[in-house]
Amino acid sequence: MNSIKPTVLNNFFSFAAKVLISASILLIASIATAQNFPNKTIKILIPFSTGTPADTLTRVIANRLQLDLKQPVVIENRPGAGGVIAIQEVLRLPNDGYTLVSFAMPITVANALQKNTSYDLTKDFQPLLQTAWSYNILVTPANSGVGSVKELIEKLKAEPGKYSYSSGGLGTPAQVAGKMFEMQAQVSALHAPYNQLPQAVGDLVGGQHLFMFAATAPVTGFIASGRLKPLAVSSPERLANFKDVPTMSEVGFPNFLVRDWQGLAVRSGTPVEVTEILTDALIRARESNEVKSVIATMGASQASGNSADFVQLFGNELKIWSEFSKKVKLD
Repeated sequence: MNSIKPTVLNNFFSFAAKVLISASILLIASIATAQNFPNKTIKILIPFSTGTPADTLTRVIANRLQLDLKQPVVIENRPGAGGVIAIQEVLRLPNDGYTLVSFAMPITVANALQKNTSYDLTKDFQPLLQTAWSYNILVTPANSGVGSVKELIEKLKAEPGKYSYSSGGLGTPAQVAGKMFEMQAQVSALHAPYNQLPQAVGDLVGGQHLFMFAATAPVTGFIASGRLKPLAVSSPERLANFKDVPTMSEVGFPNFLVRDWQGLAVRSGTPVEVTEILTDALIRARESNEVKSVIATMGASQASGNSADFVQLFGNELKIWSEFSKKVKLD
């Protein structure tokens, strides 16, 4: 057997040494990054307008993170294009953990509606933690002449296509719930999407639309003042803040369930040590009395899962709304 030439051996060991040195440098850099994280301002991008459930909850969580991590945490709202604007901005920035993005159910619905996007949500993002579940409440203007879901259906069937319902935009829980209501009640109504949720609610209060499956927080004051009338909630059980309002199941729609959820994510490739620091801080924030209070005020419920649970939820939601969009035209 021919012996291996010394030159070949020398080259091999030289290459191996370089690989080991490079790996060691990367490991040391990773450890150093984790040990020093965070040492500057953290930014959270919200793909939704102010006043939405994700915006409301993310802001109070940011306050808790700021106290916990001892660094400023700033919020930037980047609504529009079904979350594309915010998502592309996150992907433009380093995957170092200093930029988070607020994820919610509309992101997964919008993803199903968009074609040929330049990114893959499952590959390009790492979900960190789900923070809450939230549901919608079906409301109508006080002077609409509608006092129940049954009366709403009768009014819509009497004049198909005449009346409209508002939402905070395409792919939002308000639109999805409205479309599901049309299908299950066998009625026809016009969808009026808005770029800003407060405007959608304001025009509903003003009587420009007949109904809306609204997030509870933006309409609670109008319900209390008598300007909006609650008809039903989209949750499986009655909401603590609206115990007198029946569920859609109670009024004859046992298969009606639309639930929003909120959570936070970072770019894929963010160092594991950094994602662990962020996730641990998010868990502490989620368990804080301040966040629990806001969740309760929103008429939402606190999530209880870990990172793996959120990854699974996110993947499942992408599949659910992809299938839904094939059966139903959301426009």
